[in-house]
Amino acid sequence: MELDSQNDLKVVSYNDDKEALLKFMQDSDCLNDLSKWTKEFNMFDVLKISRTEIRHSNILGWLLDPNENHGLGDSFLYGIVSKLSHDMDNHSALQFLSSDLYSFNVYREWNHIDILLVSHQDKLVIAIENKVGSHEHNSNGNEKSQLITYKEKIQSQFSDYNRIFVYLTPEGEIPTDDEWMVLEYADVIAILEKVYKPKESLLGFEVSLLIRNYINNVKKNVIMDQELINLCNTIYNKHRRALDLIFENRDDTVSQTSNNCRNVLASIPKISIDTSSKSKSYLKFRTEGLKRHFEGIDPNYYYYQFEIKQDHISIMLEYHKEKEEELSNEVHDAMMKVRGLFPKHRNFPKENNWVWHRVWTEKTDDLNDEKWVREKIKKLMNLDGSGE
Repeated sequence: MELDSQNDLKVVSYNDDKEALLKFMQDSDCLNDLSKWTKEFNMFDVLKISRTEIRHSNILGWLLDPNENHGLGDSFLYGIVSKLSHDMDNHSALQFLSSDLYSFNVYREWNHIDILLVSHQDKLVIAIENKVGSHEHNSNGNEKSQLITYKEKIQSQFSDYNRIFVYLTPEGEIPTDDEWMVLEYADVIAILEKVYKPKESLLGFEVSLLIRNYINNVKKNVIMDQELINLCNTIYNKHRRALDLIFENRDDTVSQTSNNCRNVLASIPKISIDTSSKSKSYLKFRTEGLKRHFEGIDPNYYYYQFEIKQDHISIMLEYHKEKEEELSNEVHDAMMKVRGLFPKHRNFPKENNWVWHRVWTEKTDDLNDEKWVREKIKKLMNLDGSGE
C-alpha cells in the first residue's frame, strides 16, 4: 500500500495504536502476576507511610532490640552486626560478634541520632543514621555535616566504648565521613527475611503480618525488587506500544515533571536524549563526555537517567546488561573507569547475575525545582568531562 500523504500516515498510526490497545486489553491476564504487589493488603500503604523515614526507624529500632516482643530474639541484630563486621578490624568484629546482644538498649532520636544501640555491660555502641527520602546535610546550620556532629557527640558521651557508625540508605550512598560504614536497605531486608522465614508461623498473626508487610513495603517502595523489575519488563516488552500510549496520554504530576526534565535536557548542548522508550517515569540521556569514555561500545550498556515518581525526582548513572551476559574486558574497563569519576559511587557487583547497576544517584522531593535539575546535569557533565 502506498502512502501519499501525511494524513495517510496518521490513519495507519492511529489504527496500529488501536490494535495495540485491543491486544493489551485482550491479554489482561498478563497483569495477574502483578497482584502480589498491587492487591495484597499492606498497612504501610494504607497509612501513607511507605517512605516515611521516622516510621522506618521506629520499625527497625523495634526489630533490632532483642528484648522486644517481635519473637526474633537477637537473630536480626546478630545478622546486622555480622554484615557490618566485614568492614571492622578483627578485634572489633570479634568483640561485637561475641557480645551479649541482649545487653543492648535501643534508643530512638538520642541527640537526634535515628537509632542508637548501647551495651553498658560490654561497652559497645552502634549508631545508625537512616536516610530514606533525604540525604546527609549539615547539622543545625553549622559547618559540620550531621554525621560528624553525631559522631563527636557519641565519642564524647561514650569515650571508653568501642563504637561503630552506620549510614543506612536505599542505594548505598557513600557518606562524607569515612568512619561511617555503608549499609543498604537491600542488605537489611535480606537479613530480616533470612531470620523471619523460619519463625514466621511461630510469631503470632499480628507480628507476622507487620514484619511481612514491612518487608514487602521496602521491596516495593524503597529498593527495587528484582522479581518485580523482571515481571514489569516482560509485560512491557510484550505490550510496549499500548503501555507507552497509556503513559504518554496520562496527564499527571509525573508526566508534567518528565516533560520539564526533557525540556531542560533539550536546551543543553552535548546531550542526546534516548528516544527508545516513551516512559514518563524514566528518561534516559547521554552526554558527549560519557559517550567519549564508552567510545565504540554499545550505548545500551550505559546511560544517565531521570527517575520520576509522584514524590521525588532522582538523577543517576546506570549500567545495564543481560542477566547472564559475560562482559568483555573492554566494556568492563570502561565501566570501572567512569565509575571512578563519581565520588559517591556504589560498589560494583561481585556476582555476574546483575541486570542493572546504579553507580551514582541524587534526589530531590521538589518536583518543580528546575534549578536543581540544571545543577545536577551540570555536575555530572563536569565529572565526565562534557563541561570542559
